[in-house]
Amino acid sequence: MLLEYVLLTIPVFMFIVKVQQWTGDYLVLAFFCLTSVVKGAVTWLYPRVIHPLTASKQRFPEKYRRVEEELKTVCDKVGFNMEKLWLEQSYDYDMHGNAALASDTILLGKPMLKQHADHVDEIVAIIAHELGHWKEYHVFWHCVVDTAYMVVFGCFLMLF
Repeated sequence: MLLEYVLLTIPVFMFIVKVQQWTGDYLVLAFFCLTSVVKGAVTWLYPRVIHPLTASKQRFPEKYRRVEEELKTVCDKVGFNMEKLWLEQSYDYDMHGNAALASDTILLGKPMLKQHADHVDEIVAIIAHELGHWKEYHVFWHCVVDTAYMVVFGCFLMLF
């Protein structure tokens, strides 16, 4: 454990020193910009590369066909590709269901599907909420605003 920590810390420290040499007095601003680039890259990569490697996209089980048909109708109305709606297996001990938008993919947890199986309208409403985030580009705008805050804060820190 200590060896792994040292092996990871030394290159990071060397990178920080090198960036400080390159940027001089603008080190703080450079790190805020770097953080923004990394955040944007992870936001773009997560639904396309990282999540598919760590989870499997699952079809709706046969007993949830009615739910799938209703969701397809809603997705078609707003122009969302149903192939980007993933049913995700959560841990068995996870007692709460969840749905989330990750860039351009909506993740629907199986616990939520099980909890609301008798109430199709509730599941449709939850996915419609996530579709609203997708339609209004909330993930993108969140990254833009967050980056602006980081740059302003970095400039503020450079004053001192």
